[in-house]
Amino acid sequence: MTNINLAELIHTAFNPHGTVVSLGGRYVKEQYQYAQAVGESLMRPNDALAIIEAETGVGKSLGYLIPCLIFLSINSEANQIIISTFTRLLQKQIMHKDMPFAIQVVEQLGLTPASCAYRMGRQAFFCLERMEYTIEKLKAKHALNDAYCEQLDEFLAFAVDSCTNGTGLWLDWLEEYYTFPDHVNSRDICLLYDGRISNDAYIRHINQAASARLLLTNHATLIGHDTVTDFSESAYMIIADEAHHLDRLMAERSNKILPFARINHLLGCARDFRVGAPYIRETRQFLNHWMESVIQYDKSNGSYQDFYVSSGGHKQWLSDQIDFVAHLEANLRHLEKDCRDYQKNNSLDHLQVECLEQLDEALITLAHWRSSNDYLYRAVLFSDNVRNPSLAVVNPIASRLFAYTVKRLTSRIMITSATLFDNRPDDKAIAVAGDLGFSHESVTCLLKLTPSVYGEMRFVLPSKDVSVPTSYDRDNRCNRFNQYWLKYTTAMIREAVKTGPTLVLTYSFEESRLLREYLVGMGVRCITQDAGTRLMECLPEFLNGGCDVLITPSGWDGLNIRTLDNRQLLQNVVITRIPNPPKNELEEYVAREYMLSKNMPPHIVDNILWLKQNNYCVRVLKQGIGRGIRSPEDRIVIWFADPRMPYYNSPKAKPLINAIPLRFLDNYAQAAIFNSNGEIDASMAMDHDAVVL
Repeated sequence: MTNINLAELIHTAFNPHGTVVSLGGRYVKEQYQYAQAVGESLMRPNDALAIIEAETGVGKSLGYLIPCLIFLSINSEANQIIISTFTRLLQKQIMHKDMPFAIQVVEQLGLTPASCAYRMGRQAFFCLERMEYTIEKLKAKHALNDAYCEQLDEFLAFAVDSCTNGTGLWLDWLEEYYTFPDHVNSRDICLLYDGRISNDAYIRHINQAASARLLLTNHATLIGHDTVTDFSESAYMIIADEAHHLDRLMAERSNKILPFARINHLLGCARDFRVGAPYIRETRQFLNHWMESVIQYDKSNGSYQDFYVSSGGHKQWLSDQIDFVAHLEANLRHLEKDCRDYQKNNSLDHLQVECLEQLDEALITLAHWRSSNDYLYRAVLFSDNVRNPSLAVVNPIASRLFAYTVKRLTSRIMITSATLFDNRPDDKAIAVAGDLGFSHESVTCLLKLTPSVYGEMRFVLPSKDVSVPTSYDRDNRCNRFNQYWLKYTTAMIREAVKTGPTLVLTYSFEESRLLREYLVGMGVRCITQDAGTRLMECLPEFLNGGCDVLITPSGWDGLNIRTLDNRQLLQNVVITRIPNPPKNELEEYVAREYMLSKNMPPHIVDNILWLKQNNYCVRVLKQGIGRGIRSPEDRIVIWFADPRMPYYNSPKAKPLINAIPLRFLDNYAQAAIFNSNGEIDASMAMDHDAVVL
């Protein structure tokens, strides 16, 4: 078949009376445009770089799945197509909902669908050997608790069945039961990267992924594909969905911080691996001596700088530390070898696994620190009031490594997300492509798609006489929450709850805790995600009606709250604060130094850094607002408690108003105002009935 056939088949599938509609799907004009753009990228003979933003409601998953399956069906010699996502939620939606429907469409077109599979890392899978060891220990310790031991047996039986007949993923247990039995940690029961494989499902998983022509994976696996067992060496095309996470993931992969205290902790962990060699004590003495000299250098410079970086006036001193780092790295590699030898004959508990992970990270950080270059800045960081030192490595252009990473697999790349573009005034393609390292590539497709009809959204904005949420405490170097703002916000939440279940998106666990205290005092039933608790552990009580409010700082992205029969549950989303990016003075300093070293004018550098912060904020806001509408019939009220969120007619409305979906801008212009007396001021916008829908 020819490329013309591909375009015709995509038209047959997605037109207003096409196969998608005939099988019970919806016709969405923007999805038709999206699918045609994917098809055009697939048909390009050589290079392709497609950049497509498709807001919630376009149906982008089917928009790329169906064209890819059609293409693979009519091009039997084509290499594997890889689809990469960030969240487990989207992977599950694609594999269990969208993929079966897409296969139906392809079959209805008279084609044989290509084989499909997903690829996840080892640590997402049960290790039966470690499971049995962990369960045996816990049952011996809690032998008198029959109910608990019965729960452990049920857990083990689930794992055995999953490894034999199912997926072998421990995530499946969490999705069904939301939490592990008490005293069980995922690190106690998972496969290790260099441990024995006691999970038949994982073997099947690897084999299926290797032979599949359409592979679904996650960004972390894709970015680190060169270290992943049996991962494809080449691909016909890569589609990176939820691509707004890529720049931060690449930065986290390159930018490292290693406290001296953590090195000391790792040396202390040697006893857990029965390593008592003399070099451990010698290394600890060496580390303490070196740390004292670093602290003394800091004192001689006044002990006021947060960091000493290699681009500043401390370059020579930092260079003098390389020999210390090299010696420490050599000894830690010796420790790693001894720990791995222990692992060959012993089952590791979660604390030992955590130690090995931290040891691997420490060795990477030390190696990068020792070999820094024009793109990799070394630093010594003092990050707290007692001025405990850390080694730090920062790459100001880390996100650009994404292009280098994926181009080793393919020359055809598609970047897509519901929140991809930002507020930079230059060409959007240049901005996004440049951030991810494609600045010298030709963008072959650029689209921004917004569904003309999808749900209904109304807004409530805060009164401008409300105080800002926080103030900065310079003595303790932290933000303090304004008590008046906390009372105002809880009054807003209480008002929202009158119309139904409410999701409250905060920006820290401490903020969540404080709001809960106020709400409980007002008699509002709420559940709060605490630090160290998975969000999914909080969901059952909320879904079952045990509380009216779910408060979480981690629900901005990937959260889809529905009833058991997939109907709308949420009536309100309250966004407490504008999600400004966490302050990282070292990364900002290095970014500024790097741009200035390229002879960029200081005012341009300032503007770029300001835009970067705003772009982050707009993307997160878009994601948070998107939690409210997950199907065409959904109707939601979005409440903002932060007085810095601008009114529509404000001269400072942009860039934050860019976070509002285009089809709802008129509604935003008519937003109600929640005044400082705790009432909705209908005279400034609309009547209360209109707000509550």
